[in-house]
Amino acid sequence: MPTRTRSARLMARLGMRREAHHVASYLFAGEWADQLVFAILDHEWQSRTRTSPW
Repeated sequence: MPTRTRSARLMARLGMRREAHHVASYLFAGEWADQLVFAILDHEWQSRTRTSPW
């Protein structure tokens, strides 16, 4: 599984949502690559961390 797929899954598990998908937006290793943008609001993060067992 590519690292970017694992990273996107991690962001979702942390409660972040995907806010943008930029198609072929930057050159990486000689190829055009997509970019995903994830975000979470501060109050969403704070409420998540208060109930987290770790």
